[in-house]
Amino acid sequence: STQSTWGVHAARNIVSVKLRVPENMTHASIPAAVNAHLPPTVRVFGARCATKHFNSKQDCTGRTYHYLLPTFALLDNYYAAFPSPLSDEIQYELSDDEEEKEQKESSDRFCLAKVQLPKGCPEAMHGHRATKETIEHFRELLSRYVGTHKFHNFTRYLKPSDPSARRYITSFTCSEPFVTSDGLEMLSLEVRGQSFLLNQIRKMISLAITIVSARLPDTLMDDAFSDSVRMSIPPAPGYCLLLHDLEFETYRVKIDHMQKSGQLGDVTREPMEWPDLQQEINVFRDKIVEEIASIERQNNTFCRWMYSLRRNVRKFMQRDLGLAPPDEAQATVPDAGHAADS
Repeated sequence: STQSTWGVHAARNIVSVKLRVPENMTHASIPAAVNAHLPPTVRVFGARCATKHFNSKQDCTGRTYHYLLPTFALLDNYYAAFPSPLSDEIQYELSDDEEEKEQKESSDRFCLAKVQLPKGCPEAMHGHRATKETIEHFRELLSRYVGTHKFHNFTRYLKPSDPSARRYITSFTCSEPFVTSDGLEMLSLEVRGQSFLLNQIRKMISLAITIVSARLPDTLMDDAFSDSVRMSIPPAPGYCLLLHDLEFETYRVKIDHMQKSGQLGDVTREPMEWPDLQQEINVFRDKIVEEIASIERQNNTFCRWMYSLRRNVRKFMQRDLGLAPPDEAQATVPDAGHAADS
């Protein structure tokens, strides 16, 4: 029902497929039969008969994504946390060519595996606790995405005049902070919309992070929707993004009408909703959350991305906005204890 880039998780998804099954096999027994041939990271929760022309991608009327964000990404002066400039050899540049290259690389995107973090930086960042004021500021920025806007600056090769640049965002919310089993404080971001462009969600989150962490003006969010402004926004790491839910409202109305009008005869068709499986799906989602936290703990992927973002913001401010970057002369790396108490 949706297409995502490599590395993005899915707590649930719906696939339309034609199957030949034994006469004595019920829909309820199909998941167990299929799961017997799948790895534990891929599960089938339910199956049911749909109408002849049902298409899980075309009939999907809404999608909900979650993004698990470490709160140290909102450190409101990350220049103090990442003071050392990166060399050109390992720096991720803001270009469409690099974004295309991203689709072909391994999980260590943007050559992040080569980035050497300052001593004590991962420990300080992983122990960081965001303030209420910072989280509220971030929430306000996310709310600016709600509604219909032109998202040409949040994907590749799309002009403002292209009709497909207009997308409708139903809601964009941010949870209260929570701490994972290994001590990493995170936020769960939830964005709902009809459909999304390639890398759109990751770039939306990246821009909001940049505004908070580099202390850029909030109005930059509105400028990103302008026809006259062209921005090169680096996408936030994909491993933190997961497809959470799908809506098939038009299909539900359609089968309801067909059943009431007698078009289905004695055959019953159910909407694409599984409330009885919600608890099982939540358990599966919790495993994904812990996996995301584990990846950060082991590889410092988001730390490396933030470190790489540092020079990109300088380029972004100078080239796209015509602004002078912040003064970094007095910047120092915070120690883990100070970060944890902030």
